[in-house]
Amino acid sequence: MIAAMASNEAYAQIREYPRLQTELEISLLAITVLALLVISTLGDFRNYLGLLLLSGLILTAQWIGVGMAAHWLPGLPALAAILAAFCASKVFKQPHLITQSKTEATPPLPVEMELAAAPVPPPKEKKPRAPRAKKIATENPPAKKAAAKKAATPRKPRAKKPPAES
Repeated sequence: MIAAMASNEAYAQIREYPRLQTELEISLLAITVLALLVISTLGDFRNYLGLLLLSGLILTAQWIGVGMAAHWLPGLPALAAILAAFCASKVFKQPHLITQSKTEATPPLPVEMELAAAPVPPPKEKKPRAPRAKKIATENPPAKKAAAKKAATPRKPRAKKPPAES
C-alpha cells in the first residue's frame, strides 16, 4: 500500500500543467505592470477598487487556465506585483495625475502662498441709516392704566383638591 502511494502510479492519474512560453509569460506580466501603472494614477478609492478587480481577473484567469486549458499561468508573480503596488500606494501618495488639467504647467502653490497671492477685496462700505423717529411720550388714558396695572399684578394660586381614594 505504501509503495502504491509513494509511486507516481498511485490511485490517481498524473496531471501535468505545462508553463507558457517564456516570451508569453513576460508579456503577460508586462501587461499586468502597465495596468498597475494606470491604476496607480487614480484616486485612493479607484486605486483600491482597480487593484481588487485586477486581482480577481488574475485569479479567474489562473482558475480557467489550470482547470480548462491545463496550463500554468504566471498568477503568483502577478499577485505579488499587485501586493507590491498596494504597499507602494500606501507609502507614496502622489497627486492624482489624471485629474490635473493638461494646460496647467506649474505645480499648485502651498496654501500659505495661495492665501498671500489671492487679492484681498476692499472692505464693504456701510450705508448710513435714516435717523429713527423718536416716540413722543404721551400720557396713557385712565382705562389703559387700569388694564396695565391689572396685568402687572400676580395671580393667586388655586387651592389644590385632595387626591381621590380608589
